[in-house]
Amino acid sequence: MLASLAGAAMTWDQSEADTIAEYEQEVFASYIGGLRDAGWTGEEPDVRLAYLSQLVTYVIFFPQITAITLLAEQPRKTFFRSRLGVDDETAVEQCSQRLTTFIHLIDEGMELVG
Repeated sequence: MLASLAGAAMTWDQSEADTIAEYEQEVFASYIGGLRDAGWTGEEPDVRLAYLSQLVTYVIFFPQITAITLLAEQPRKTFFRSRLGVDDETAVEQCSQRLTTFIHLIDEGMELVG
């Protein structure tokens, strides 16, 4: 659930993506703290991997948004225009920036997998 909330926010406007980038580690640490307060005694890397497995599905969504935005007759183009609230050129720029900002999460997940 936590990853879905953070991931979905990444796909809205740039300020929300920036906020997620700034607070992602802190929010996750608080989540772990809440689990521990509730009596959980498991391994944090296991939870981090599950969290990242969901979160990175949003990160890999950015190239798809870019491709759809660049195609003239793509049916989902109107949806992404309204969701992002910017013109096509800005959407491509923002998606590229977000991919750069969050790509390390994919690397982190791959390291946890081993």
